[in-house]
Amino acid sequence: MSEFLELLDISKLNEYQINKRNWLVESHYPAERTNITYWRALEDNRINFLEKAKGKDLYDFSTPEIVEAINYAPTIKMSSKLVLKTVMTKYNQWALDRGHNPTGINPCDGIDNKDLKVNMTAFEMSYVDLDYFYDVLKVVQASDVDKMILVMARYGIKTKDMAYIRWEDVDRENKTVSLFYGYNKPLILPVDDRFIEWVDKAKDEEGYKREGKSIEVTGKTVKVKYKRIQKEVSTEYEDYGYILKVTEKAKGEAIVKENTIRNRVYEMSKVKTIDDKHLKRPNVRDYNISRRYDLLFDILDMNGKVTTNDIRKVIGVFEESVTSNKMSHLKVNFELISGQEVETRLTENKEKTRG
Repeated sequence: MSEFLELLDISKLNEYQINKRNWLVESHYPAERTNITYWRALEDNRINFLEKAKGKDLYDFSTPEIVEAINYAPTIKMSSKLVLKTVMTKYNQWALDRGHNPTGINPCDGIDNKDLKVNMTAFEMSYVDLDYFYDVLKVVQASDVDKMILVMARYGIKTKDMAYIRWEDVDRENKTVSLFYGYNKPLILPVDDRFIEWVDKAKDEEGYKREGKSIEVTGKTVKVKYKRIQKEVSTEYEDYGYILKVTEKAKGEAIVKENTIRNRVYEMSKVKTIDDKHLKRPNVRDYNISRRYDLLFDILDMNGKVTTNDIRKVIGVFEESVTSNKMSHLKVNFELISGQEVETRLTENKEKTRG
């Protein structure tokens, strides 16, 4: 079984989530990323929320309800909706093959992609401003070391880069963090005092403890009944010079694995780890793109407008290459969120050539 699936604690899953886990376990997808992608596609797009609201599993949804669920997904990317449709089709076929759906028909079959629409309200909610982000961070039940993953994500650092950032890569005077690993030249990302404050918290933390509860699992959907007593959750960290510390159980490894980072984010994203139901659960993808919006809003406040040159420059802060496709996506999304039209301008190089 994959590491990700093994870390899904059955005692903390509801019956619909357990069915999804059983599907992934039985499907034996060879790539770890596939299991994570399929699970997150359903969780991030609130399929489990709809299942609980309707009181039935996804395999009992009618075709119109499947279309409704896809359209309800908080994204304006049609590609993301098509991925969700694919995942739902695969899950429903698995359930059909095992006789869970008495109709003998996969409700995803025959869905016309033309019926799929974007959810603009949900998309606008994907911009998480910094004040709101820090409100979320206050109520996430996790160590400061693990919370630092979310802080880095909110300042535009991708998951693949997080493990390689050293303490000295944070420039406190100029308020920047430099990314070196895997780049031809360093990427210099702007941060602020609150970012540096959290770096200090992560550096000072050597361990984390929280009280657990006695749990007895006797659910009908669990084949083997067992009892587990969890008196205390305790984690000790080892500092090898990197902001993201490894645990003492990491067998002397200095760098946290990317899968481990994703699993830590998943744990922090669970509903039970946030004690305020009105706050949106952490999402690295939303946090990354929100940082780009921050910089564009700063430009808008300073200049009273945003141009395509600004779009290009902002992407260049976070990426080694700037493509027309990346520019188009950021331009369209920023216009939707800000309500301001981005002015089309020639690049500086072309303007100098023309001059």
